[in-house]
Amino acid sequence: MKVLEDDTPGQFFDGLFSISFFLQNVNLSFDFIGDEYPPNRVKVIHPTGVVGLFEFNVTHPNNPYTGSFRGTDYGVFRISEVGTVGADLVPSASAGFKWLRDGVDAGNCFTLHAFEGHADTFNFLKPSYNTHVDLPKNECNLMTSHAKLSQVSKHIGNMSVKGLADYDQFGNKEAEVNWPFKCEFRPNDPCNFPDEWEQSYLDQLTSGCVPVGHNIFDLWCAEGPEALGYELEKLGEIVTTSDLVTSMYGDTKLFFRHVRFEEDLEARPHWKEHVEMFTRNTFVDNLPLPYDAPASCPFDYLFGLM
Repeated sequence: MKVLEDDTPGQFFDGLFSISFFLQNVNLSFDFIGDEYPPNRVKVIHPTGVVGLFEFNVTHPNNPYTGSFRGTDYGVFRISEVGTVGADLVPSASAGFKWLRDGVDAGNCFTLHAFEGHADTFNFLKPSYNTHVDLPKNECNLMTSHAKLSQVSKHIGNMSVKGLADYDQFGNKEAEVNWPFKCEFRPNDPCNFPDEWEQSYLDQLTSGCVPVGHNIFDLWCAEGPEALGYELEKLGEIVTTSDLVTSMYGDTKLFFRHVRFEEDLEARPHWKEHVEMFTRNTFVDNLPLPYDAPASCPFDYLFGLM
């Protein structure tokens, strides 16, 4: 498989090198269909990562969901950092999951621990990976990166899993589609990585301590919002079927299509009052940016420039 052929990692993008994100058409992340990145597009956010193959084994005795949630023999996951890494930086783990299906496009889902990272640990196999996260409180992010994302969806903290439920792994279309409101991928760390900085997660996760056949994530999902009486229930297990490796293909070509949560709300309008909405200006509406950047700003170079 292409993602395992070349373990040369891609490159991080810092400072002005990441400005292309603010010039890109973010709609492509939601509208482009395929397993490879759109032509002439550079992966500026989540630029480097670790990939592995997986199978999804259902353990819930009364699984209510359809499609890939019924079980998947072949999938690809990629654990990545939103930006660059270092002992003096707050880590921010994310993961994409691609659920392969015969004869139709793969199902995709995307997860984060939190927009503002996890300052309590550098261990990428400790924090949960969530499809729903709270909007950040960092003023800089709200004016820049999240304002940019809001140009394509007002529910940027809510990542849909609806696209996993329409076809099963054999490519059969489901007559009645049912999918969770949200999911949480809870890692199982076989490596006992420390919370303190030791080395890059790229080196840790590819050190060989995650064996093939390891239940790397328990998948927990809720059928509806907590306020309506729903709770997270364990649905199954994400089990590795390959070693974890860095990947040039994963860092430059592998594409995880995002799904707007607006699609969920169109089908399930009673969910709307239970998800957070980005109500501030979009990035375009914020231009020109003031000369002085807010405190703790990873995009301070934009202020006075755009």
